[in-house]
Amino acid sequence: MAQRQAEANAIAFQGSKVESRVGSRSLIDILNADQELLQSRIAAYAQEDALERATCRLRSAIGGLTATALKLPTKIYDPQQHYDDNASRWFGFGRLTT
Repeated sequence: MAQRQAEANAIAFQGSKVESRVGSRSLIDILNADQELLQSRIAAYAQEDALERATCRLRSAIGGLTATALKLPTKIYDPQQHYDDNASRWFGFGRLTT
């Protein structure tokens, strides 16, 4: 919706510029059209940002922001492997000899 409004304001702004060349629009009309165009673009960007943030919050809530779900090129943490590697350590000072 906001994107369509920004497009409509861009067309209106261009029309105001053309009308000013033939003398039917004043400078204040052009500045007002430019201000409306700017405000509608800001609203469109804010709406897009809100959508992206909501999407990220939803993905986070359903567990979709994990390294596995995002297919990141990184080593995935395996708690069992970590336990097996560190079970015989004594406060991280190396392995105990038995």
